[in-house]
Amino acid sequence: TDPGHFDLVYRPYQFLRPEELEWTFNSGARVALGQLDMIGFSNDSYHPRPDMFFGARNMQRATMRRADLVTTISEFALSTILAECPDLEPRRLAVIPCGTDHVSPVTAQRPDGLPIGVEDFITCLSATFWHKNRPHAIRTFAELRRRGYRGHLVIAGPQPYFGRSTEGEDAVLESMPEADRAAVHRMGAVDEAGKWWLLQTADAVLYPSINEGFGLVPFEAATAGTPALAGNTASLPEVLGTRAVLASSWSPSDWADIVEGWLIDPAAAQRQVDALRDRARELTWQSSAERTWAAFDKVLGLPRRQPLDSEGDRWVKMESHRLGLSRTATLVRTARRVDSYARRRLRRSS
Repeated sequence: TDPGHFDLVYRPYQFLRPEELEWTFNSGARVALGQLDMIGFSNDSYHPRPDMFFGARNMQRATMRRADLVTTISEFALSTILAECPDLEPRRLAVIPCGTDHVSPVTAQRPDGLPIGVEDFITCLSATFWHKNRPHAIRTFAELRRRGYRGHLVIAGPQPYFGRSTEGEDAVLESMPEADRAAVHRMGAVDEAGKWWLLQTADAVLYPSINEGFGLVPFEAATAGTPALAGNTASLPEVLGTRAVLASSWSPSDWADIVEGWLIDPAAAQRQVDALRDRARELTWQSSAERTWAAFDKVLGLPRRQPLDSEGDRWVKMESHRLGLSRTATLVRTARRVDSYARRRLRRSS
């Protein structure tokens, strides 16, 4: 498409690669972008090297300053955006929650690799990113086992290259009795059929993330008829609603109290499921579309934004794409990723 052809270009999530900047900012009279959250922006361990971390920060900060409109998915996410980039104009910001009405189970199938005999279990579905807080799920399970729960813990989710919590999980497991440790199953990624089998079959779902811009898993669990427990932190109180039971601390004992109550009292478990299902009915993609369109309509009446400054040295600057710096940054970034990949392979070989 010829640059400048569109009245407005909308990218619904943050930039990850600098080579995407030029087309986006040259192809529309206005540019809107979604900054889903600031998790990768704020955590250096989620990047292979410090210079790539600063490059990502500069790119996201610069594009938000340059955009005519920035959308995000919760009031909490907006507050973290403004904490990192307080000079953004409020009139160019819009909170547009995700819809949950797309959540519908596929045909469930027991995941390959789950040992025979694992029938009664609690599950935790998440990647191994540190903010997902999987070690806390293991601590909560250990407390439940101490109280007499004889089921298992099944943790499923992919492993990123960087920012993994696996060492922390290993340390918690080493502190547990051997029988309890043997009842913890870390499966890695599962497909959709396997995910829905875990959600439908589990006694409860643990969602101990400490930083979420929205949080979809508790709604998926409720759709499957299983109660899910999250902490009273980040966007989760806002998104999950006032009727849902949330853990008020990070004490494994407090979390175990709530889950044990669900195991003993199916009516209490059903109340949690009903609360999340009722909240899900308020979060529709139709409403998201209407709010997005209203934000577009408003921003089309505002003057175009202009780029500002960034931090770091010239090799990680991202804002001046018209001067060709984004092309240079792309080449440098590519070379650094190749170098990081090669170093990882060499470490594995040795």
